[in-house]
Amino acid sequence: MLPKQKQKAFNCIGAALILSIVGFALTVIKTPLASYALPVSLSAIPVFVLGACAFAKAKGHHWAWGFLILTSLPGLFALMMFSDKHPEKA
Repeated sequence: MLPKQKQKAFNCIGAALILSIVGFALTVIKTPLASYALPVSLSAIPVFVLGACAFAKAKGHHWAWGFLILTSLPGLFALMMFSDKHPEKA
């Protein structure tokens, strides 16, 4: 994998997971900020797609393959099964 793209992918996917958790927490915890739960949760989707596009690019494929992630788990498994055109040297 390309190290720069790999790092970008993991950063974006991590940020999307954090946004999702914060959105869920805002839903569960009844505070005045609860009205922000949906926008925070929905903002995680483009960040997650950006990370998946970077992951596809890191493996040496076209970045548009990252949109497979919108199909949820099947898309994630498909991205994971793609061959790595830039294997890391041991």
